[in-house]
Amino acid sequence: RARSRARRAREGLPHEDSLSNDEFLEATLDVWEIHPESARRVGHPAPFPIALPERLINLYTFQGDLVLDPFMGSGTTLVAAARARRRGAGYDLDPAYVEIAQRRIAEHSDEPPEYRLVGKKLLDVAADVVTDAGFSIEGRNRRVSGVVVNLTARGLDGVPWLIDVSGGFTITPNGLSTTDAVLRSLGKAATLRRENAHILLLTSHLPKRATEPDRILRAARGDIFVDALEILDDGTPAALRSYATGPLFS
Repeated sequence: RARSRARRAREGLPHEDSLSNDEFLEATLDVWEIHPESARRVGHPAPFPIALPERLINLYTFQGDLVLDPFMGSGTTLVAAARARRRGAGYDLDPAYVEIAQRRIAEHSDEPPEYRLVGKKLLDVAADVVTDAGFSIEGRNRRVSGVVVNLTARGLDGVPWLIDVSGGFTITPNGLSTTDAVLRSLGKAATLRRENAHILLLTSHLPKRATEPDRILRAARGDIFVDALEILDDGTPAALRSYATGPLFS
């Protein structure tokens, strides 16, 4: 990347990146924690997770750049390149691996989420989603009962809501995907129960079903908090609209 973005644009070269603000901060400030890939599922003895090359590709190349993967194995890097809107080229000496790579690219080469293209921070996107549903936001990152509430809002019926926003738009799942994160959010929600307001959890990632954090979250729903919603889930806008208009379910 010897040429600046401005020079690349003038010369007609790829120059648009695909890093969200949250992803850039996690990739450059934190120690990476990326879950391993299953060798049995992929069909290769030593596959690495797609998130690893995808993060590197997003950091060091631009959309439309060519990513070359010699001895591509199961094609993980090429899958990551396609997901990041890069062109990919690779080769391998084993025809079986070439076939696996072609299949995986066809299965996983989906469009990146819109938030990755927009590049907004998580809290900004959460505020947009909440406002679009009919809530009026009254404050951000306010201290209530000794804890910071990311969004304070009111529904169309005037009922106050305290909204905890967790996670980030990153390649690796975070938000409420772990037990520690769920317990932290529940601790905050429990502290806020003394307030005359409904408590809502918004997150970038909910835990996988039937996992420990999922069971904990479901057990507390309706008691400590009203609901936990994934910000970009297709069903979230409708759920938020129903909460904004009231009355709340019993």
